[in-house]
Amino acid sequence: MKKSVQTVPKITLKQLAVFVSIYQTGSTSRASEELHLSQSAVSSALTELESRLQMPLFERVGRRLNQHPNAHPIYIQAQAILGQSLTLEHYHQYQAGQIHIGASTTIGNYVLPSLLGKLYEALPDANVDMYIANTQEVVSEVEQLNIDIALVEGCHVR
Repeated sequence: MKKSVQTVPKITLKQLAVFVSIYQTGSTSRASEELHLSQSAVSSALTELESRLQMPLFERVGRRLNQHPNAHPIYIQAQAILGQSLTLEHYHQYQAGQIHIGASTTIGNYVLPSLLGKLYEALPDANVDMYIANTQEVVSEVEQLNIDIALVEGCHVR
């Protein structure tokens, strides 16, 4: 059985960051200031990205850059990639100990404090975000994936 080899893209995060900055600021000079790079480094990164993508992202009109129709969809993807890259870079901060807990009012006031005390004994670096409201509101937050776990009393039927 032949093993497939995954190709590694040659687009760099720096190129994407440069493109996003140019897209947002409208110029290579402002992007170079924002990114603390020389203007030639910014221009070079943009040219290389356009070459890798095999499409123009900006139209050069004299000294101005106008967004090419290709720019917006690439901008959306570039922002997502950069966001995921930052999340991955900070993964260790969030992988353990980050939890969003919801509780109905009674449980939040009378039961949750002792449970949180035990949690902090076991995980002193835990980062707990609490949401205390009526049962229906807490269940709604769970359904919207805004909280990880909910402690409620009573039945909730929709």
